[in-house]
Amino acid sequence: GVFRPLAPRLGSRRLGLIGLAASIPGMASLAMCGFGAGEAWLWTGSVLLSVGTGLVFPALSTLVSLAADPARQGFAMGAFRSAGSLGRAAGPFLGAFLYFAWGPQAPYLLAAASLLLPLFLLARIRLPEPSAA
Repeated sequence: GVFRPLAPRLGSRRLGLIGLAASIPGMASLAMCGFGAGEAWLWTGSVLLSVGTGLVFPALSTLVSLAADPARQGFAMGAFRSAGSLGRAAGPFLGAFLYFAWGPQAPYLLAAASLLLPLFLLARIRLPEPSAA
C-alpha cells in the first residue's frame, strides 16, 4: 500500500535507492543486538529493514521489466525471480555459517556491507520510468 502511491511521484529507481539506503542501517542495527545492545536497536533495525525491503522488491521488479525488451519480459522476470529464490535458499546457509564462525552479528554486518554494491549499481542505472497512463 505504500509503493504504488509513491511510485508516480518519486519513481521506481528512487524508491529502490531509498529502500536499499534504509536496509543498510537496518541490518547494521540488527547487528548491534549481537554486541549486547538494547531492545531499541532491535526495533530500529526491524522497522528500517521492513521499510527497505518493502520498497526495494517492487522497485527492482519494475526496473527489470522496464529494462527488458517487451518480447522478453517474461524471461527477464523469470530470471530475476529465480536469482532471488537462489539467494533466499543459499542465504540462510551462509548466514548460519557466519553466525557460528564469527558470532551473531556477523550475518547482519555482511548483509549490510553487501547491500552497498546494489546501492551503487542502482544509483548508476538510467532507465525510463513507466508513464502514468
